[in-house]
Amino acid sequence: MSSNQLEMRNITLILFCIFNASFNLLSQSLDLISLIPQCKPSVVTITTYNQEEEPLASGTGFFIDSTGVVVSCYHIFIGAFKAEIETAKGERHVVTNIKYWSEKKDLIAFSIENSTHIVFPYLRRSSASLRDGESVFTIGNPMGLEYSISDGVISAIRYNKNYGKIIQFTAPISHGNSGSPLINANGEFVGIISFGLVEGQNLNFAIDAFEMEEMEEINELRFPNDKRDNLKFSQNDILRAKWGESFYKIQGREKDSDLDEFSTKLWNSIHEVGNNYTKCLVYE
Repeated sequence: MSSNQLEMRNITLILFCIFNASFNLLSQSLDLISLIPQCKPSVVTITTYNQEEEPLASGTGFFIDSTGVVVSCYHIFIGAFKAEIETAKGERHVVTNIKYWSEKKDLIAFSIENSTHIVFPYLRRSSASLRDGESVFTIGNPMGLEYSISDGVISAIRYNKNYGKIIQFTAPISHGNSGSPLINANGEFVGIISFGLVEGQNLNFAIDAFEMEEMEEINELRFPNDKRDNLKFSQNDILRAKWGESFYKIQGREKDSDLDEFSTKLWNSIHEVGNNYTKCLVYE
């Protein structure tokens, strides 16, 4: 083989390697214009309400199956008496059952009212191994700005004794993004966005998707830190209370009242008051 032929062969080999590397890089980059219409219908806004039917908290969630099971963050629902979702189409559905949750991992899964048997679009969980530098994006509701998109990369995979496996990423997030899906280039969710560090730039974290398997089964209509948890009411009483039937406002009482049948510590922490309040429920 002549020197010219050998040189041309080496050039061809180099060009092939460059092309192959570029193709692999492009295959992992985000085609957001195609991915957003595919993923957006699976994302929902969440609003929780207090006992007076006033908005309490808001966040994001997303469907994980076609029947309407939604996954989100536990902390969004703390202290709620009622919750509902709104889909990308503007359809509202009341939360009817808490299926699973994990306070430590900040995860919750719930089902919604679906009497008309709507088949919901949903996101599939990725089974691929995560890699530092992998492109990701999210769709959420930061500061009430519904269905905002941001993208970035996976900065690192970390482990925490409470959360388990967590994903550090650079896509910008704000309050309201909690519960948003962290999505890869294949349109599959790899994590559930939970928190960010205020001190620093784009130090944001999602709970790895497979941590959902560690949630505790609940399978009833009960919200985290429900202020009636320690009262001895029937399930029907609790349901009536949650939906406002025959339910009066929670009333303040002195700490040592005969009505103090429960822990005042929880009540005080929720309402940010001193150790001189308690509560009671009044029914017709």
